[in-house]
Amino acid sequence: MRAIFLLGVAFFMACGDDSTTASSADCRQQANACAVGFGCTEFTSGAYECTRLNSATQDLGVSASDAGNTADAQRSVDVGAAIDSTASPELDMTLADAADTTMADASPPIDPSAFAEIASGGYHTCGLKGDGRVVCWGRNNHGQTDALPGTFRNLSTNYWHSCAITAEGQPICWGDNEFEQSNAPMLDTGSVIAAGYMHSCVLTQAGEIQCWGLDDSGRLTPPPGQYKAIDAGWYHTCAIDMDNVVHCWGANADSQTEPPMDSAQYQQVSAGGGHTCALTLEGEVRCWGSNEYEQSVVPDGTFTRISAGAEHTCAIGTDGLPMCWGQNARTQSNAPRVAVRAISAGLDHTCAITLDGEAICWGQNNHQQASPPARP
Repeated sequence: MRAIFLLGVAFFMACGDDSTTASSADCRQQANACAVGFGCTEFTSGAYECTRLNSATQDLGVSASDAGNTADAQRSVDVGAAIDSTASPELDMTLADAADTTMADASPPIDPSAFAEIASGGYHTCGLKGDGRVVCWGRNNHGQTDALPGTFRNLSTNYWHSCAITAEGQPICWGDNEFEQSNAPMLDTGSVIAAGYMHSCVLTQAGEIQCWGLDDSGRLTPPPGQYKAIDAGWYHTCAIDMDNVVHCWGANADSQTEPPMDSAQYQQVSAGGGHTCALTLEGEVRCWGSNEYEQSVVPDGTFTRISAGAEHTCAIGTDGLPMCWGQNARTQSNAPRVAVRAISAGLDHTCAITLDGEAICWGQNNHQQASPPARP
């Protein structure tokens, strides 16, 4: 189900049975853009956001926010709408259609054991469960898998630290803090979180970006403007503005902060090690930057989700099947032939979420980063 708030009144409309994690696409325009148990919400400010369909949203609470990446992790928001996607076609429903749907058609029960988001880091992985809990596995030399208790709505990991946004909108990070990359600012309007190698960023519900941590290459200073999607790579950061244009800043040794000079409009961006990839509104993937392992050479096809890892790239095709390319020394690009609804490329491993909410991983597993916990 998805929920739309019209002037403080909640309406719900069905968007098919295969809900996915939140998508970088405008959740008004892409079916199942939001995670299991989340819906597309319009606030009185005009902002749209994937919000958890629980007692908070039914009480018209604005604090419940998106379930964004990214993943991917890669996090995208339409001034609140988060990333991750689906292969389902869009359901053409208007706000008037929503008004004809009654409150009795509220969200189906959320499976608390299902994964709604997954984020692959350096040697660890974290997942967001359907009930808002974060669970992590893999190497824990900096406390990066010591997930904090509580309820969260967005998740991101990178090499040695992890970040999430609480149900109240507060960004929070744990793990390595050598450069204060885990010292999240105090605010209650966080919508999407993005963990980089030694820095972190948050996108607020108002479309503003705040970054903290190491600023050796300008990675903490976004261009002026309002944004609806963000992702942090190893040494650079990228975001999508309200006109669906990609902007990148930070280290540029491999031209990873130089998007194609064309008129394409984008729904999701994913910053990797030394390369960047973005998904157009039409489902085409464009990559630029480092290409030593052909991680920026995109296979033919159209896609619903993209994730740039350290030296490899993964995507979900419109058939729902994952596809990876680039570095494969640790079999991180050997994607299984099983339909998934979310995908996250890390250092040398990749993880995804199947249509029934299971976490699956492949690639390097020397610290059990590719061994998700068994589902109860």
